[in-house]
Amino acid sequence: MSSSLRNFTGEASFFSLLFTHIYHNAETPHAKKSAIRSELREGFTMKLLLFLFASAISLCADDITTTDGKIYKGATIIKHDAATATILYADGGATVDIATLSPELQKKLDYDPAKATELQEQIKTAALDAEAAKLKAKISQLLQEAACPVEGKIIQVLSNGFLGELNALSSRDIIVSKNRVDSRGFGLLPSGISTTKEKKTIVDSDSIGLVFVNCDTTGLIDDQAWSGVVWKCGTYSYDTVNGSQSTVAKYTISEKEAWNAYKNSPDSVPIADAPRN
Repeated sequence: MSSSLRNFTGEASFFSLLFTHIYHNAETPHAKKSAIRSELREGFTMKLLLFLFASAISLCADDITTTDGKIYKGATIIKHDAATATILYADGGATVDIATLSPELQKKLDYDPAKATELQEQIKTAALDAEAAKLKAKISQLLQEAACPVEGKIIQVLSNGFLGELNALSSRDIIVSKNRVDSRGFGLLPSGISTTKEKKTIVDSDSIGLVFVNCDTTGLIDDQAWSGVVWKCGTYSYDTVNGSQSTVAKYTISEKEAWNAYKNSPDSVPIADAPRN
């Protein structure tokens, strides 16, 4: 018989003797019931809980040694899934791979290597999906912040876009105060002056100089006025009329192209999803 089972048998005998003592020393059946209730109220339940806790410790607390040589003194496994077990031990707590535990513990935990691998793959996939979603949201925010309304004039239409002198447009709101004269009757007798405040949007225009805009050139001609929303996405080099090469800032009207420019930057990782325009 194991020590835990002997402890349980001994405790059970103790409680049996305790009830027998209370029952036979009470004078009447009613007194017997009252005595038992009183004993329960005075600590019997606590004794039982302490007994169960001590039994759990005797069954679970033990030294656990993993296959990599790590020793957990006085360890108790408090929960587990298909791949890992969470333990409490003398120096704190830890999560260990069930694959590193002894064959006996693996059997007690119903360890299945195939199920463990499947769970680990699910966890890995979920982590990658969460990271991709986080990065996608970051790039979407960058695209929104980098979108630049522009207006200006096309200098030269090329096969894949145009060179143009453009101005970046930005808007800001200001509060404008207006005074109004209040009058009575037919407006001949002024009664006072009231002030109202209105919000007005101001559009500022700042030159960004000569740039290349990557876009569909259908219908575009030289010296034509042009406006739109663009994203900066690198530089563009072209040959000038005198044979030299010049490099200017490159912009695009395609959010998808801008997305790819942000996505492929050195501090980013590839993302599968992108805008479809």
